[in-house]
Amino acid sequence: MKLLTSVFPLNGRVLPAGGWFTLAVCAFLVGLEVAGRYAVTDVHDGLAACLLVAAGCTVAVRHRRDPLPWIDRLAGLGRRAAGSAAWLRYDHGIDLRGTPPLPRRTPPVVFLIVLALGAWGGLAAGAWLAFPAGWRVVSAYSSYTLYLAFMLALWGTLLAITFVGVSVPVWVLDRRLRSWLGDADRRGAELLAVVSYAALVSVVAWAAPPAAVLALCLVVAAGAWGAYLPQGSDGAALLWRASVEKPVYAVPLRARWPSSSA
Repeated sequence: MKLLTSVFPLNGRVLPAGGWFTLAVCAFLVGLEVAGRYAVTDVHDGLAACLLVAAGCTVAVRHRRDPLPWIDRLAGLGRRAAGSAAWLRYDHGIDLRGTPPLPRRTPPVVFLIVLALGAWGGLAAGAWLAFPAGWRVVSAYSSYTLYLAFMLALWGTLLAITFVGVSVPVWVLDRRLRSWLGDADRRGAELLAVVSYAALVSVVAWAAPPAAVLALCLVVAAGAWGAYLPQGSDGAALLWRASVEKPVYAVPLRARWPSSSA
């Protein structure tokens, strides 16, 4: 008994700094893995994802107050990975003068994004064909926590794309209405257009098959690339350079077809 009472005050030294908190995080992940085997609906996945996000926020707050060694090691690995991709970074700005014109060139990261999106489209199509009942089957034969992390990244990306897909047409519409109506009140027309656009997108998402939507996206992307290829005389352009020692290149904001006199 005296041995136990003498060891008990020293129990904080049994594990290294943050050990008890790390043990609690591991217990949470194990419990999430076990509970995930019984998840059968998207509601269960949503609740588990909320718990995983809450656990991540708790770890971040705890690390900010009292640094955790394993978080520092993960951060070091992340910094080294980011450093290895430093060649993708570039400085950017806006050129409104246009004279003299700067050489046109597309940043290499654009081609990598295109390849990544193409690979993702192929993998997603293959996954839908291989698992017609849903991707949850994958979690039953792998890690449910990794499955949730992947779905969180996917949901976050889709939300960001949805935000951009709504904000950009609204911005274009606002510019068009401003040129058509001048300084008149445009709120009614904008509200009608936004509601109609949202209803149209919802109907398309509900009724149209994913293959048709993907084909439409490919057609729009090909049309945008075709509009970008011709040399234009528009003065406004996005400027970028890989480093201070590298030359500056331009990406025109708007392409124009060459005139007949050229």
